[in-house]
Amino acid sequence: MTKQILHSVLSTAQMLSIGRSSLYLLIADGEIPTVKIGRRTLIREDEIHKYVERLEEGGPASNEGHENEARHTKMSLYPRPNSSKLEGRDDE
Repeated sequence: MTKQILHSVLSTAQMLSIGRSSLYLLIADGEIPTVKIGRRTLIREDEIHKYVERLEEGGPASNEGHENEARHTKMSLYPRPNSSKLEGRDDE
């Protein structure tokens, strides 16, 4: 039986028990390197293990000292309307 050495984004996310969007953030931040074959983005098995080892050691893969931490905060796509304008008041 041949051991799989490259994993898709979906299977890597499942292996790490995170969502695809979270994995794409880790990729964008350089935490997990990828390879491309055609249009497919793939992650090497050993890179997945290295990432988990860094997490266990509390290294750069942890949230501590993460310079792009703001990227990982949830942001609403729909801003909350100004309640004074909804009630017919114009406080400007």
